[in-house]
Parts: sequence; C-alpha cells; structure tokens
Amino acid sequence: MKPIINEYPLTHYRQQVKIMAEFTDKYCHDLDGILTGNFTGFYNAVCRMPYIEDQNDTEVIARPRYIMKMTGADCKKKSILIASFCKINQIPVRFVVMSSRKDLAPHHIYTEIFNGSRWIAADATYNGNKLGSRESETYREVFQW
Repeated sequence: MKPIINEYPLTHYRQQVKIMAEFTDKYCHDLDGILTGNFTGFYNAVCRMPYIEDQNDTEVIARPRYIMKMTGADCKKKSILIASFCKINQIPVRFVVMSSRKDLAPHHIYTEIFNGSRWIAADATYNGNKLGSRESETYREVFQW
C-alpha cells in the first residue's frame, strides 16, 4: 500500500484542519486490528509517542496507519490518531485550534471528545498531558465535521 501523506505548503491552518478531517474520515479504519482496550488506554499510548515536529517548514499530515509506524508525531498527527479512534468507536470528536500567545496566532491543535454531557480536552501531544486538562487559551476555534 502506498502511503498517503500531504506534504505541500498550506497557506492557512484551516486548510490543515480540513485535510486532517478528511484523512480521519477516509482512513480511520487503518486502526482496525491495531486497537485494543478503551479510549483512555489508547489516549495514554498516543501521549507516550515522542513529540517530533515537522521539518523544513513543511506540514506533514498522514493517514493513521503511517503515523503509527513513525518514531514520533506532532500535535496534528496525534490528533488524527485520537479522532480516528473516536470515529471507529462512535465517540463524538472535534478538533480545536488554539493559541496561548498574546498575538493570538494559532499554533496548536488538539481533540475534544464528548462524554454525553460535555466536551473534554483530549490533547495527546505530550506525555505529561492528562485527559481533560488543557492549556490557557487566548484564542480558540472549534472544528466539527
């Protein structure tokens, strides 16, 4: 199977989110047969993946099967994994683009899951992150699809 990876320059973060949602919907079943356990177990496994930034100012967005084979992932790729798990398991999920900067420039993306009564942050970017906790946000934009 040939990898499906987007590596062309994206001029706006909304383009990235659109492609992330498309990859999640189209390729979520890449995780069939890989997944074991519950959401919390999968979330913790994704958190433990080393954080590795994309190189050379190129945004790499990949399908779940290839992210799982990488030595690490950034917030976009980890968000695709979490969203794909949720789609397979019919857990409502959405992407959140945010900033913690004073200039409000977006610089991070993570997922939120719906537990039946409220949306909960599921930011698996770093190993120390805990389900339900999130950074202080000066800017926040939610993407549901």
